[in-house]
Amino acid sequence: PRASTTTFVNTMFAGLLVITSFLVCASAFSSLPVADDENSLLKAAKSSGKVNVGTAISMLKQYASHQSNTREGPVFAEQGEIEVKTKYTAEVRSGLDLEPLQSTLPIEQQLARVHGPSATTSSRPPPDDSSPIPERCGFERIPISYAIPGTAAANGDLPYIDWAPEGTTASKGLDFDGLWWMYGNGLAEEFITLKGLTPDQPGASNYPKYMSWYSNFKGRWVWPVSGYSWPNVGWYLMSFYALTATPATPQLIKLFNATHASIVPVAGGSGSTEEGPQYMLRKNMSDPSGDSWIRDNAAFPGDPNPEYIYTLVRVINPDGTPNAKWWPTFLEFAEQRGIDEFWVWGSNNNCQRRCEISFTCSWCKWWCGV
Repeated sequence: PRASTTTFVNTMFAGLLVITSFLVCASAFSSLPVADDENSLLKAAKSSGKVNVGTAISMLKQYASHQSNTREGPVFAEQGEIEVKTKYTAEVRSGLDLEPLQSTLPIEQQLARVHGPSATTSSRPPPDDSSPIPERCGFERIPISYAIPGTAAANGDLPYIDWAPEGTTASKGLDFDGLWWMYGNGLAEEFITLKGLTPDQPGASNYPKYMSWYSNFKGRWVWPVSGYSWPNVGWYLMSFYALTATPATPQLIKLFNATHASIVPVAGGSGSTEEGPQYMLRKNMSDPSGDSWIRDNAAFPGDPNPEYIYTLVRVINPDGTPNAKWWPTFLEFAEQRGIDEFWVWGSNNNCQRRCEISFTCSWCKWWCGV
């Protein structure tokens, strides 16, 4: 009888722990300030639709404020909620013959400047989501050395970054193999891979060519954990993309010729019309290595004075080795900024990404049925 009583008490105690844990989670979520119940993160997680850009920014600002007040989770400085600041080094300006540029734009304007407002897209070919990256948590944090292929394996781990080995884009007549750094980007986004480029009309040989670039899949986009004017800015940007896009949302590319293209980024925006403002990508013809492209904003096609945004430079070569020029340049930049870790997508599960904005990976796997 005594053993039975003990077993009964232990069972009741375990049950109370489960109920208490559930209530704590529910209480934590109920205290999360959002625009309204319809836009709560968990409902957004179960939805396959995109959250309006303005609503997403509002939700994340309120969540950041909540975390700052409670001292729980990622903490954002008040300054960081208002503006994104960037400063280009003398080396960048002199090397690219650019005017000094500092951005103190509000975050809404800075996001629009680089990624534009939301836009609708027509149906596309099936996305290329083939990858050596295993399914992990939605948000994964890794050392910057893991950007070099083989480093994770040397440490007994599977890869985290889905770079483009030699021939990946070359097979499509392009020169974007390897891994690329958005050098001078005002937003805290560091590396991106052009693996996943999919011709909208396979076999087309004439220009213009139209392509879908599935950069939002796991391991294809890299953000810094620190190093900018506000803490954990990479997490904030990932959260923004988790709400306003899905893993299968492509960047849309129109290649005018082998050296010039226009882009409609993941968040949508300019470039979707022939006459309006264009997000442009042009090969840096002054660089004989072919390892750099210039990202401009053009007010109209053929704009003689486009606005410089950043330079896309190859930090990992197609053979997987660090680029002799740009990888050391990045390491110097990272040391100056205090960047020693990256955020990357670790899962292509849309629900899991959105849920992890405010909840743990393990809890979100349960919620999303992963």
